[in-house]
Amino acid sequence: MSKKKKHKLLETKKRGFFHKEKSFTANSVYLSVAVVAIICFAAGFLLSGAGGTTSIFAVNSENTQAGTSAPSITAPDVSSEPKTMLYYIVSEGCSLCNPLEATATDIAEKLGAGVKVIEYTKKMSIPGYVLVYDDKLTINGIQSKYSFEQTVCNLTKNDDICEMAKKDKPEAEKPQTPEVPKSDKPEVEVFIMSHCPFGLQMEKAIIPVMETLGDKADIQIKWVNYAMHGEKEIQDNTREYCIQKEQNNKFTEYIRCFVKDGNAESCIETVGIDKNKLEKCMNDTDEEFGITEGYNDKTKWKGRFPPYPVHDDLNQKYGVRGSPTTVINGQIARISRSQQAVLDAVCAAFNNPPPECSTKLNSDGEKSGFGKIGVAGDSTSSGAGCGG
Repeated sequence: MSKKKKHKLLETKKRGFFHKEKSFTANSVYLSVAVVAIICFAAGFLLSGAGGTTSIFAVNSENTQAGTSAPSITAPDVSSEPKTMLYYIVSEGCSLCNPLEATATDIAEKLGAGVKVIEYTKKMSIPGYVLVYDDKLTINGIQSKYSFEQTVCNLTKNDDICEMAKKDKPEAEKPQTPEVPKSDKPEVEVFIMSHCPFGLQMEKAIIPVMETLGDKADIQIKWVNYAMHGEKEIQDNTREYCIQKEQNNKFTEYIRCFVKDGNAESCIETVGIDKNKLEKCMNDTDEEFGITEGYNDKTKWKGRFPPYPVHDDLNQKYGVRGSPTTVINGQIARISRSQQAVLDAVCAAFNNPPPECSTKLNSDGEKSGFGKIGVAGDSTSSGAGCGG
């Protein structure tokens, strides 16, 4: 197996990086295209906001949006690399990147592949990889150890890797009913970051539950006390906070719209949010909690991340560390991110479950990142998150 090497992906101000549609034969895939694939993968993270993507490689003019800077790399020397290669893509601040590097090494070893670690200068919430194998070049984001192994198993049919996936398949693939205190009206608090792929995944799972149970349970979205995805996330956190607080009858409809693509302004129009009321609430909230002040004062940051103190007291009380964190009747609960698993968990917290608890919802795990509610992802696991 090739010795691991590290290369950095560097930012550039070049525009229109991809101009013409291109295709690649099996003979040309192995070397130079692997480098281009890494660029494309990085560009995908840059343009999509670091979401997990899964696709067979194709380059065309849609890969770069007009007026958007595309990243470039200091290209690794691929002239002497083996035909089977695994490029593992990491970035600073990615909580899963270091733990999953050992898995990447194990997978490469079992494939008899070379392996290189590529450091990307833009922030990514999850790692990714480019796999050159059997005349194909595949690009994936990695949401968990199991999903990494299972996806490569499906691609390569390698018995050893498939056995790894079988061994690491989490119990969270099955709907869970955590042991939590019971009450007549369960209180459910879901702490998220509005642009965290896994926070979005949990929102997609819980919104249908909120709509199903109505006022039978007190279910609220709340916010982790720091933000990992920039100033836009801070604005969208506060926007959601205010809509839930002051225009609650439109909240689930707004979230259903927002999780599709993160276009808050369009959703405000579509749902009919009172803009004046929303703007006043956002300004008042900013002043009350010192949100902008904390963003501008880096001495208050949590490492590289600005504070978001709206629910700081509850974060401290429950020991919330990352997005998503679900608390039921005052106790943290690990719940699979499917609509049915969330409904089962909430209903298990009733002293006397209402008839709505017999409702059958989608049991497939929601897809992480932006996208429509009800689209299955590759895992229902409760493990992956932002921060921690």
